Amino acid sequence: MTGKDLIKILDIEAKQALYREDGKWYHNLTKFPGVLFDKGGYVIFSNKEEYHANSNLQIKQDLHIKNGLSSLVEYIHFNNLDRLYIEEIVSLKKNSRRSKTNKTRNRGNPSKSKISR
Repeated sequence: MTGKDLIKILDIEAKQALYREDGKWYHNLTKFPGVLFDKGGYVIFSNKEEYHANSNLQIKQDLHIKNGLSSLVEYIHFNNLDRLYIEEIVSLKKNSRRSKTNKTRNRGNPSKSKISR
């Protein structure tokens, strides 16, 4: 799952979106509005000034959030419907990848694709 995937799924307008499961380390946002996601929700930063003014963000070469993204007051939790929808999309993507991988693996070995009798 990527930030790009999540803004599409949740219909959030943003120029940049980053995802990190634990919500503690990210690359820096450079385009705004920007969104940071973790496994349970997100924070939207409307502009560069809002992003840099947040005292809970340790903005250096990379972005560190000591207590995680979910510790920010601006944090928006995914609701149950969002979670179900995200899980469904992730599941579909995984199944699609597995199917493609199996087809690629079996392509070079004709015996794998034949039915045993």
